[in-house]
Amino acid sequence: MSPITDLPTELLEYIVLDLESRDAVNLAQTCKTLHTVALPAAYNTITLLWDNTSEDDEDGGTVDGRKGPKIQALVRTLKKKPQYINWVKNLEFYAENCLEYNFEDVLGYGFPRIDYDMKDEEWMDEMFSVYADPKDTSVQWPELDDEHARHMLVALLIGICQARLESLTIAWEFFPFNQWFPTMMKHGIAKNAAEDDGPKWFANLKTVRVELEESDMAEAWGQNFLEPQGTLLLFFYLSVVESLQIIACSERDDYGNVSSEEEGVDLSFEWPLELPPVPHTLTTLRLVRSSMDPLTIHHLLRQATNLRVFEYDCYTHPHFAPLQLSILKDALRHIHSTLTNLIVRYQHYNSELAYNPARETENAVGGSLGPLHDFPVLTNLTISFPVLFGTEAVALDSTPSLANFLPATLETLTITDDLWEYEDLQGKFEDVYAMAFFRQYLAGERPSKPLERLEPYTLETTRGEVDLDKVENGVLWVQDREPEWKVATPRLKKLTYDLTKLCCGYWHLSKPREQLMGLCESQGIEGEVLLWSLNSYHNLQIYGWR
Repeated sequence: MSPITDLPTELLEYIVLDLESRDAVNLAQTCKTLHTVALPAAYNTITLLWDNTSEDDEDGGTVDGRKGPKIQALVRTLKKKPQYINWVKNLEFYAENCLEYNFEDVLGYGFPRIDYDMKDEEWMDEMFSVYADPKDTSVQWPELDDEHARHMLVALLIGICQARLESLTIAWEFFPFNQWFPTMMKHGIAKNAAEDDGPKWFANLKTVRVELEESDMAEAWGQNFLEPQGTLLLFFYLSVVESLQIIACSERDDYGNVSSEEEGVDLSFEWPLELPPVPHTLTTLRLVRSSMDPLTIHHLLRQATNLRVFEYDCYTHPHFAPLQLSILKDALRHIHSTLTNLIVRYQHYNSELAYNPARETENAVGGSLGPLHDFPVLTNLTISFPVLFGTEAVALDSTPSLANFLPATLETLTITDDLWEYEDLQGKFEDVYAMAFFRQYLAGERPSKPLERLEPYTLETTRGEVDLDKVENGVLWVQDREPEWKVATPRLKKLTYDLTKLCCGYWHLSKPREQLMGLCESQGIEGEVLLWSLNSYHNLQIYGWR
């Protein structure tokens, strides 16, 4: 067998990219040939983790498991050997168990310590020159305690590696009360604005992801998460960014309202720089775990007019004003001609008790997001029935038609269980009512009599001659038209019913799932039901076939 060193260089590079950085470094120390290939691979993706998790010891107690990465040593290595910087394409900064929620609406931060000393004055870098401006003596260097050292070193590492950097993943926990990161970003944006022959800073950075560790104890989500908003909005100014994921908020009054007038936009919103960005390369925007109001979203979409993918994961206080879906739809009109993928999720965070969704909330939504006929290239849609149809559908005696609300270009449809069991919705989007939506859409069927919430779970379908043995309590599905999807959405390839958040009861029985899957199969559509397992919060039972 030939040794690995005999493989072509291109193949070796492909192989070592799958190795962990530590393994790649060890491989690089074996011989000159592998050193040439493996060392660049070791620096291709740099992942730094701040883990604030306490660990159990053998005696049943806890030990301090705090681990801080050696980020200063990495910075010094890169400055000493700048050729290594060209190998860094992906930077990842993660934080585990570093956010602390309490019942006084205050967020706390607990990061593990990192080893650092400032004798070499790493912060005396051009990107932080604003702090050393002799013309402005009012600007002082931030005190370099543990928190500022962490903030400075993260910003410094990103700034050092910016020229070749292609993707950046960073935990939201690194942004609150961070002076260094926006200083670094504004320096780079200003440098690019002064260049005549194209951007120099972040010239290859196409993907940015801001992530947040989920928690069910987020009593003060909206206000606590507003402070770093200006810093996160700086990512819109990146010259070649294509995909951006952030946590976004709106400035609200004590009643949860945003400032607006007749023009229907948030008057309290401001971009962090004098001029708004023009992110013409941005095609994917994801607002995850975000309490940003649709009035504020107007400002983002008005600038990012080339978006093809937009995700709005609305996560807001139950006492805030209803989610105004008609305003959200107006905001989406800024991108209606380019939008191919739309994801709208809606959840209230727990204002009183963990694991207790605010189902008593009144007027959870205002208006509806549908119909979506004026989105000419929309092919993939993820949405819930309450958001698509609106609360007005609750009062209807007849079953709302999916066909009347979906665009003709649709290829994949995912219906979620957001707002499940909210009292204000009277169960009209759940259980057998949801089955009625699907049957009318997929098979042209309707119930033989008005539905009741507590109808038996084993309703049967009969076409032609009625088989009385298959009629439960006198309820029968009757086909009185052609399947509506064939005319309304003839390109449909896949339908998914995502019940992994809140659903229980009806759809946990096998009969309804089998019936829905059978309808999809009979129409040549790929069907899937994602079900929250009763045995485990994190274990999904997936039912589906082609």
